Amino acid sequence: LGCDASVATVRFNPYTFNSKLKGFVLEDRGGDTLATFSALRGNFAPWPLRKRVIALEEVQLSAPSLAVRVRDDGALNLLDLVPDTTAAAGASEPAKPAKPWLVRVDRLGVDAMSVTWDDATVEPPAHVAIDSLSLALTSFLTQPGDTAQFAFRFLSRAGGAVRASGFAMPQDGVVETRVDVDSLALKVA
Repeated sequence: LGCDASVATVRFNPYTFNSKLKGFVLEDRGGDTLATFSALRGNFAPWPLRKRVIALEEVQLSAPSLAVRVRDDGALNLLDLVPDTTAAAGASEPAKPAKPWLVRVDRLGVDAMSVTWDDATVEPPAHVAIDSLSLALTSFLTQPGDTAQFAFRFLSRAGGAVRASGFAMPQDGVVETRVDVDSLALKVA
């Protein structure tokens, strides 16, 4: 992709299938920081692989950050993460479709996430930041008709908080949620 990434430490326990990554940094093609996290902890269950299920019993992401930028030419830095498909190999015989793999996440937690948005195409350049975003997701499965419970909260540097909780059926495009907004700065929004 032409983007540099680094990780300070990686630990994996082959007996318990627990893993931990610390100090992740991903840069965009221009060399600016795009995403970081201080720690990613995961517990992988190997036995469901026999049934074509990637099972993550627990995933915990600590202090991630995402810096979204619209550059002066209007290009979005997140698009640096999309592979170039124009140089794809010649057409080949399509493979026989296999049973699709499923991904199961029993518990996902994201704590203390920050997101910034910078837009260099407007005058003066725009800057918006969201702090203290947290997310909890349980019982997620990439199978149509399956539901996942979620709870989410964020605070804005400009003032205000948003909380949401409910359930979602991601494969079917269904979300039922309650959203509470408290003192959100509408000028920034």
